[in-house]
Amino acid sequence: MNIADSKTLTVILGKDNHIFYYHGNWETAIKNNAVYATNYSVTDGLGNIIRKKQKLLGQLKADKEGRRSLILIIKAEKEASYKNVIDVLDEILINGVTHYVVVEPTAGELNYVGMRRAINYY
Repeated sequence: MNIADSKTLTVILGKDNHIFYYHGNWETAIKNNAVYATNYSVTDGLGNIIRKKQKLLGQLKADKEGRRSLILIIKAEKEASYKNVIDVLDEILINGVTHYVVVEPTAGELNYVGMRRAINYY
């Protein structure tokens, strides 16, 4: 399915409450070294990242949906806990995200997350 890169935010849930995220597509994010780590903190964690993306989308005049045009893609490693997924679903509800999907992470994403964990780089 083709989705506008400007509207997407992908989160990869890992073990031990680690979250990685990127905007747009995976290949561009890797090429631009734009895969980031975050957490579930109320003030500066995933919810804050969602709100920033929604604010940016709300400022775009070309899209009539504005902040509601965010498409959140949730990917969970096998080691991610059920609670981690529920925490993300809570953020969806809290922030009024209307477009989201839960899918399997790609092999490239899993490899990247595994390498970051191996060097303890979060």
